[in-house]
Amino acid sequence: MTTTPIKAGPTKRFFVSMLTRDIELKDAILDLIDNSMDGVMRVLKDSPPKDPEKPYDGFWARISFSKDGFSIQDNCGGIPRHIAVNSAFRLGRPDDGRDDDLQTIGMYGIGMKRAIFKMGTSAKVTSTTIEGSYSVEISPEWMAQEDLWTLDLQDDAGALESCGTKIEVTSLHEYIAIQFESADSNFFKDLHEDISRLYTLIIGKGFSVELNGAPVKPKDIRLLVPPNMDTASIHPYLFRGIIRDVEVEILVGFYRSPPALDKLVEDEEQELEFPKTDNEQAGWNIVCNDRLVLHADRTAVTGWGIRNIPKYHTQFSSIGGTVTMRSAHSFNLPLKTTKRGINTSSEVYLVVLDYMIEGLRKFIDFTNKWKGQSELNADVFANAQPKMPSLSALSVPDDKWVKVQKVSQYGEGFKYSPPLKLPKDPNPLKKIVFLRKEEDVKAVAEFLFDDAAVKPKEVGERCFDIQLEKARKK
Repeated sequence: MTTTPIKAGPTKRFFVSMLTRDIELKDAILDLIDNSMDGVMRVLKDSPPKDPEKPYDGFWARISFSKDGFSIQDNCGGIPRHIAVNSAFRLGRPDDGRDDDLQTIGMYGIGMKRAIFKMGTSAKVTSTTIEGSYSVEISPEWMAQEDLWTLDLQDDAGALESCGTKIEVTSLHEYIAIQFESADSNFFKDLHEDISRLYTLIIGKGFSVELNGAPVKPKDIRLLVPPNMDTASIHPYLFRGIIRDVEVEILVGFYRSPPALDKLVEDEEQELEFPKTDNEQAGWNIVCNDRLVLHADRTAVTGWGIRNIPKYHTQFSSIGGTVTMRSAHSFNLPLKTTKRGINTSSEVYLVVLDYMIEGLRKFIDFTNKWKGQSELNADVFANAQPKMPSLSALSVPDDKWVKVQKVSQYGEGFKYSPPLKLPKDPNPLKKIVFLRKEEDVKAVAEFLFDDAAVKPKEVGERCFDIQLEKARKK
């Protein structure tokens, strides 16, 4: 019997089309920033930062694009030559244990290649390390040849000004060039917003990102914290632990004082007519290895509207929380493959969610009890100052922490549930909200005020006062 070998390997066209089909252009670019940050982690492994609060100070990534091409350059150490030869340009990361002890963000080893394929058919990667410089080019001809899987590495090919990597993509796909055509485009604004949001902690720790020459500023995710534990002030609920090899920190509290009753009613009236889509800090931030994967989330994913937690409402617009998870094994983190969302079926996240909900419940109860009495609880917030959501910034004494027994099967956990001041007013304010047809509201306003343009809130208050006066006379 004779045998004939047949081709059973993948085609280049299959790889390129499948890698890029389901990823958005923005996500492909964000993958490149992730690669830069992973480079920073490798540099810091050998050279610890001078300032632990600003470990990424001095490192940067500069992105520029136009209809003619795209480039990203960083000073994050570069790609070692042996890594370029053996793995960096392969379609997938080999199990070489390179980052086993580092809290990196990269997971699959396809980010750089996928971004290049997504944007165009011609690219040049230049890298400078302490060992020297080299470049690798990907041409349209290489992309077209199914059986050609090797690339040429050229040594001593124009050193960059500092150790780092530069990726240039030209021969852009037409639909990519259209999105890159204008610096004032929606794509530029959306990408700028995503970088600002997703890399908030990283930029806050010193890393610099420029987009077409414009520096990207981080979002504010600070929480109010008293100057010391003895102060009669508001303090966040805290949890810390190690769950399935993942270091976890949870902080939830207030980032500002709760809104006054008049503001609550006004906001609610506007929300009923025009649903709010503002950029407030309210909600949960989820951070994995310093990358913010969810920002100001107010959905069931982070506990809103499930179990004993109500759906997000204007009343809770001053409550914010941050969950930080770190692991040297990024596959243990509850990340979706795009790194822009949480895998809610993750065992780690299901444990974490229990304590997110516990902390959230505490501050929802607080706002319920103090609702409409912001002038009475002003002293609670008087001395509180905004701080980054990090346990290292709070310095909670050891005797304040309580060990959580039910986490023991997964690892260990401790929590601090602060005592919160309760109102003493025996006759607290209550909110009344209802809807009536605009024509009817104007008719009542005309009747009571001789002015149909009076605000609905004032109409409602006057109606109530009239009935209250009648009720008290009985």
